[in-house]
Amino acid sequence: MTTPFATGSEAAGAGTDPPSEPRTDSERAPLQPRRWRRSGGSSRPRGKTTLLIAAAAVIAGAVGIAAAATSSVPLTPKYSQVAAGLKQYGFTPAPNSIPEMACTDSSYANAVKNGVTYGTYNLPPYFYKSANGQTAGYEYQLLRATLDYAGITKLNIVYAPYDSLIPALTAGRIDMFPAHETPERLKVIGFTAPVYWYGPAIVSQPGNPGHVTTFADLSKPGVTVGVVTGSAAQLYMQRIGKKPITYTDQTTEFASLAAGREDVVLEDAPTVAEYFKTVPKSKLVILHAPPLSVATLTALGYSDFEWGIRKSECSLDLALSRALAVLRADGVVKTIIDRAGMAGLAGTDIPGLTS
Repeated sequence: MTTPFATGSEAAGAGTDPPSEPRTDSERAPLQPRRWRRSGGSSRPRGKTTLLIAAAAVIAGAVGIAAAATSSVPLTPKYSQVAAGLKQYGFTPAPNSIPEMACTDSSYANAVKNGVTYGTYNLPPYFYKSANGQTAGYEYQLLRATLDYAGITKLNIVYAPYDSLIPALTAGRIDMFPAHETPERLKVIGFTAPVYWYGPAIVSQPGNPGHVTTFADLSKPGVTVGVVTGSAAQLYMQRIGKKPITYTDQTTEFASLAAGREDVVLEDAPTVAEYFKTVPKSKLVILHAPPLSVATLTALGYSDFEWGIRKSECSLDLALSRALAVLRADGVVKTIIDRAGMAGLAGTDIPGLTS
């Protein structure tokens, strides 16, 4: 499907060493191939040239032998073996989630040379264009920090309806997009390592007319639930067998709830926090339902927040995932989320942000 996108371009941040190419701010300017100028004629004696060619042939032969020796080794571990080995620790990876452990593609090299195109929603507090036209949001900062570490300096941003992003990825119009890893998506696309984690929150009209006190109450007859189309909340409702009322965006969703058109809305916790930050006098209330376990949330459509990429782009996945591992371990991810002030916005516990 072809979707018209509003586009904007930004350069990702540089690391401590100067990048090979500086950051650029352009409106989707065509990327020009780098042209290398050959130096003047060589004065190398022919004998040395012959030796160099012979040495190169030996090296190429050795590489060929090594490749042949390892060609029978699978690049992706067997799922059954991985699951069996990790079972004793109480962890079972999702089917289709085990990535290749060795890469033969050029996707990372292409990203370093040409940059990446990131498809996303335009939605505070995650990733959005601020009033002054600058890109903002803590997911934007997480993306920039990861690209900085990976040495990818060019970032083109494409804002689009969320349900158009998987088709855009598979068609090659974008290279990455923000997503929860789900069984349905794993059949179609790949994912990086986790970026961070959050869960859902239930927001109600004043007085809780639906008498919702647990997540299980969302499936009760007569309880009406609002969700955004294509969201993890919609997947959650589908899996518990309840048809929700769907909206195209969060603004309409909350306005509808405030007008009394449904009993509750099920939303991502950071979105709920942002709503109460921007509408502090709202009479809507967050219901303090007992939280679900992470395993249950994952099975019902919520899981680690990751970046969706094409399954074929192994080396780009490996580079981004390595960068994320370092940034999480060294506290950079936590620093970015804390600076965004997400933990205190909703006045309640936000899974993954306050705990």
